[in-house]
Amino acid sequence: MDQNPRAKTELKKFRVKFTEHEHKLLKLISALDSKYQYEVISAALVWARQNADRILPLTFPTSASFRSIYLLEGDTDLSDLERDWNCKTNNALYTATALYLRVRTSDNEGSMNLLPTDEEPIAVSS
Repeated sequence: MDQNPRAKTELKKFRVKFTEHEHKLLKLISALDSKYQYEVISAALVWARQNADRILPLTFPTSASFRSIYLLEGDTDLSDLERDWNCKTNNALYTATALYLRVRTSDNEGSMNLLPTDEEPIAVSS
């Protein structure tokens, strides 16, 4: 994580609904990549922009609660996604971030399942 004293003043706050599991994944991937959360979200927006023609905006899960997230001011990927998907800012942020987290998790687990799950994985003891 680079020390950038100006970064905080250049960040814009958003309130987006995430499940507890998605929020933990965001923090985990940030730690694994040694990046700030806003850098992971920015990477998610770039990924979603590259795949925008294959993605439809998601709605928030009923179990989600509002979380504060930050993004660099003037991020053009977010406005492009809003326009392409014809959705609100929060939906574009949620869709890009949630699907990116699922893809990153599937890369680590070796399977690609983009369908939402109703429950968190259950550990089975043998």
